[in-house]
Amino acid sequence: DKDLYQTIREGAKVVVVGNDDKRSLIRIKKGKRAKLGKGWNTMDGLIGKPYGVQLDVGRGDFDIVPDEEVKDPATSQDSSKGKSNEKLYDRQDNQKFTHEEITKMQQSMTEKEVMNRVVAGSATFNTKTEFSKAKYLKRKKKRHLSRLTVLPATPFNICETYLKNEPKKSMYLRPDVLSYILTAANVRAHGRTLVCESTHGLITAAAMERQGGFGRVIYIYVSNRPHTEAVGSCNFPERYHKTLWSFPWALPLSFNRERLKILAEMRAKAQQQNAENADEKKTESTVQAKQDDNNQDTTSEKRDPVEEEKTRKLYLRAKEQMAEMASSLIIATRNCPRSILKELCPYLAGSGCIVVYSEHLSPLKEAADWLKKTATATNVNICDNWFREYQILPQRTHPMMNMNGFSGYLLTAIKLKHPNDCVWPIPGHTTSHKEADATE
Repeated sequence: DKDLYQTIREGAKVVVVGNDDKRSLIRIKKGKRAKLGKGWNTMDGLIGKPYGVQLDVGRGDFDIVPDEEVKDPATSQDSSKGKSNEKLYDRQDNQKFTHEEITKMQQSMTEKEVMNRVVAGSATFNTKTEFSKAKYLKRKKKRHLSRLTVLPATPFNICETYLKNEPKKSMYLRPDVLSYILTAANVRAHGRTLVCESTHGLITAAAMERQGGFGRVIYIYVSNRPHTEAVGSCNFPERYHKTLWSFPWALPLSFNRERLKILAEMRAKAQQQNAENADEKKTESTVQAKQDDNNQDTTSEKRDPVEEEKTRKLYLRAKEQMAEMASSLIIATRNCPRSILKELCPYLAGSGCIVVYSEHLSPLKEAADWLKKTATATNVNICDNWFREYQILPQRTHPMMNMNGFSGYLLTAIKLKHPNDCVWPIPGHTTSHKEADATE
């Protein structure tokens, strides 16, 4: 799996970070043109290049930038001795070249030559401290040089791309919050993770990566179709995709109600153990009729025999996968989390971890109150997330002035074993003939 993140391959999805920190998610294809850097270039030169290094776009060659040009120039402790910026003023006459002259130079010179001429034309550059020179060079490189960095399309990098370009797409989820969700949910190899999310598959992809191709990730979607764009963007091997199962929200809802009805009928039957055989047959026929009605309700909207067969197979496949209790439950949707918790908690094993993410606080309070009142979970906590980035450079490590101060709220809890948990097959209940024939 590490080989996937070493060199850029044809057909792989990658995250391209420009010199101006703009991000884009593209698929590498030979002969195809894309906006790379400041212009449009073919992707042929990217194939075979290592991930994570800075590349000079140039004329589409994508040469690797030497380390001497990438590393911080201000490293000496005595480099700023005797110098100060107190007499420097930001004025237009500090640069001897006008905007028109720089534009003409860009037409006849290379990007690097233009930048060197601009730096040489600065009247105050030599009077700056080494730290100010490093800042000045960084700004000019960002403005005049066309460089980029290609990163592998991992859930972490995709999360940063969504947050920068389309934050609503991922419900304003930050990478640090994503890692906290996986840790709080105890997602691990050989586990069974039940996910109901509306982040275009971002949390699902992160769970698949954390499990490493072992165990199961069951994705429950509340929309008309599954939205797993992030899963397709990650260059996972085939064994990772084999661990993912996607089912519509109606199926676990149906299983839960079906099981409650069967348990109610079994309790009623247990109270009539001394009744006559005729009454017992009548009770069994009532149970069978109700089960048949449920199956008819599931497929009543699709009359086509082919579609009915597909729906029946999906129903049985979902029932088989949901039969084993999950070890983790992650919910991150804009729907009411309390109602989703109420229906999905029966599929979570005792001592399983519950994590609910929401952009707003009030829905999580309602969910926490329900967990406490029904004694469904213990150790129920709600927290918000705060993140501040630090600049780590020689002699000038400090927190950044701008920061992202909001990325939703998290509800965490530990599931308690409950009598209404969905365990299939139900002890003491015989499988119907229709389900037995379909399984065979």
